[in-house]
Amino acid sequence: MHTGRNGRCGGWVVLLALGGCAVAPGERTPAELHAAACGGDASAAYLLALRCEQGGPGEAGDPVAAARWYTAAAIAGHAAAQNNLGLLCHQGLGVPRDHEAARRWFELSAAQGNAHGETNLGIALLYGHGGPRDIARGCERLAAAAGRGNVRAQAVLGSVWYEGFGVAADHAEAARWYELAAAQGNATAQHRLALILLRRGGGPADDAAAVVWLQAAAAQGHALAQHDLGLLHAQGRGVERDLVASRGLLGQAAQQGLGIARARLATAALAAPVGR
Repeated sequence: MHTGRNGRCGGWVVLLALGGCAVAPGERTPAELHAAACGGDASAAYLLALRCEQGGPGEAGDPVAAARWYTAAAIAGHAAAQNNLGLLCHQGLGVPRDHEAARRWFELSAAQGNAHGETNLGIALLYGHGGPRDIARGCERLAAAAGRGNVRAQAVLGSVWYEGFGVAADHAEAARWYELAAAQGNATAQHRLALILLRRGGGPADDAAAVVWLQAAAAQGHALAQHDLGLLHAQGRGVERDLVASRGLLGQAAQQGLGIARARLATAALAAPVGR
């Protein structure tokens, strides 16, 4: 299961990850935020919760305190707090793990048009976390968030169609969503979009476009993109043949623990189809 600040809980393919809302805390001190939050200021309670969750220089985060302040803000109707409280419930951080409660908070956040809440609700519906599984409604919520520009929703929708997760696989539809996420810098969407272009069989134009997306993903340290771009350099597909560049890229992927890259370097098996 993948964990991290921007994708704090997930588990399907590499993109299906729940994500939280975060904003700059502003200029108010913790004491000022605490006073305002105690006075019923939902925004202050939310910002205080963020500070508690993230910790500070030399200070560990306090998920129990974060959950307490998120709850205060969420009950007051703060959409971002509702989403983040849902995440804590989903993970069991600061509160008992409760997928049903998580889904309720995501529902409330999504009902206010919060794109993170819509995305996380969509993911919960796809998995059946906290209630019945509903692929159609999950895709609807993800599409709403994607339409608001949420890169995670765009990437997840791309994976739904790419993998055929509860739907018939459709790489044209996957490419539509991946392209939106790729344009926002999502490395996995960039890699997947490149694979679709390479498999489309449209000739040099598609190969060249695929190389551009692989280069973008590889520059972000995406190991599979480094591996696949290395193979294209070895084969001279969409880019000039360059075995030095090929081995360099495969070496970068291998250093990240990608076993297939290590194997290709050891056996010089550089003529394999990309993406396999």
